[in-house]
Amino acid sequence: MINTTGLLLDPYKEEYTRPKNISTQEWLDNIGYQNRNMKGYHPHVEVKSDGTVKIVCCPAKLLYGNNLYEVGKKDLPLFLTKLTAMLKKYKIYTCPAMLVYSHVFRVDYAKVVHINRTGEEVFKCLNDSVSKGQQKRKVTFYPEGGEMVADSLKYRKFCFYNKTKEVLQDKDFPTKLKDKVRKVKGTFWRMEMSMKKAEEIRREFKRIDIEPECTLMYLFDEQKAKDILQARFTRFQTVWGQAKTTSLSHPVEWLNLAKSPLDTTNATIGSIQRWLRHSGRELNRKQIVYEMAGVLITKILGMDVAKRIIAEVTNKRTANRFIKDMQKIRQPTRCWTDVRKAFENGLKTMYAFGYKGLAKLVPKKRKTGQFSGFNACILLAMIVPHIRKICNYTLKVCESN
Repeated sequence: MINTTGLLLDPYKEEYTRPKNISTQEWLDNIGYQNRNMKGYHPHVEVKSDGTVKIVCCPAKLLYGNNLYEVGKKDLPLFLTKLTAMLKKYKIYTCPAMLVYSHVFRVDYAKVVHINRTGEEVFKCLNDSVSKGQQKRKVTFYPEGGEMVADSLKYRKFCFYNKTKEVLQDKDFPTKLKDKVRKVKGTFWRMEMSMKKAEEIRREFKRIDIEPECTLMYLFDEQKAKDILQARFTRFQTVWGQAKTTSLSHPVEWLNLAKSPLDTTNATIGSIQRWLRHSGRELNRKQIVYEMAGVLITKILGMDVAKRIIAEVTNKRTANRFIKDMQKIRQPTRCWTDVRKAFENGLKTMYAFGYKGLAKLVPKKRKTGQFSGFNACILLAMIVPHIRKICNYTLKVCESN
């Protein structure tokens, strides 16, 4: 949505006034003092030599205290009201009607999406993207921050970065928000387009055949943000193509193994162990047991037999749910596909990600005896008849070596 914005207030157009009972130096000293000492998030204010006031502010941080949550056009009146009130502390007197039509010299558009993969996976996927020609020089990677910046040779900057990592590392983010983000499976990623000069704003809009007005009334709009981000993301995909086949994916390789059940079991366990070490995926121990046992059973007994046995022991609903889980594991998906779909869906809906969106992603506490743990026990019981064969096979392998 709309991220950082930069405004210019012209004194000759009477877009603001200042106190007449203090000197210019005292007024400037107060502005500097407020920039350094005001508690909480606040806009950064500068005064140019000609008296023009330069304001740089993030609407989401001003309204919510963080920019994980997003703002849209409906938040514009509240943003202008709060900005007007804060500018009074700088002894800059204006009103929302003046601010909404003041000149915008900078605007950043961004979209936060949730990707059901670790930050390391997504960053590796972006890093492994196939570069073409001189475009490789225009991209910079920052592994520590999980960030990839494109078009960094010019004023325009298009980037992807790990928002989850930023939230957890930033001391200014509220502790409660960090706890919620930490509980979410997968990571939040942000796609951002920064235009730091008015000519860059006009140039980007001209690329999509639009002649923009550099005012908040015009630019503070979800549809404008969507048009700019969509155009840049489409261009990014054209330039960078598809990710290499070495990108991490869900361990579907478990199932593409030898024909013999014993060979399959032995190789499957090895594949699972390698994948867990390589991906750094954090799973609940019950969930690990459930997935490992499920893959082994469906490979050894087959989907139909496993479904029938589980239905007899529990019920048809549980059996159907188990089969759906196993089918998801069987479906190979490249990391780049997940990344692309996440951002495409985010741009398509363009809803403002906020408190409710985060609450839906935070897993609810499960009562004991529910599906995952219960089924893991059933699946392990189904494996018991095959343990002797597996042990005998393992002994033969050890003796041969």
